[in-house]
Amino acid sequence: MKMSIENLKRQLLDKAMKEQTEYIENLKTLPPEEIIKKAYEKVMRDDIVTTIEYATLTENQLKELLKFKAPVSACFDEWQKKDDTYMDRLMDMVEEFSEKLEKKEAEKNKKRQEPER
Repeated sequence: MKMSIENLKRQLLDKAMKEQTEYIENLKTLPPEEIIKKAYEKVMRDDIVTTIEYATLTENQLKELLKFKAPVSACFDEWQKKDDTYMDRLMDMVEEFSEKLEKKEAEKNKKRQEPER
């Protein structure tokens, strides 16, 4: 019997949510220093679960992800290989934001230095 895409997606999401719940429960057993070290991974894994929920995946893609015992871990491992784009975007944002602040401050200083008429 062929499963519908909706059923496959629900199955994958349930599996991903269960995996993430178990991951979080395991985190709770670790010392605070270890939890802090794993904070990034926890956040990214949460985002992967959300992405699974809202992504438009084909039937075959869903089936391939369902083959993994731990699809969230598999996706996180893949993410770690590609994470440079995230850091590049973050760096761009920090640079653009600081430039905007610098320009705003320069404009304020310029207005203060203008003679009154």
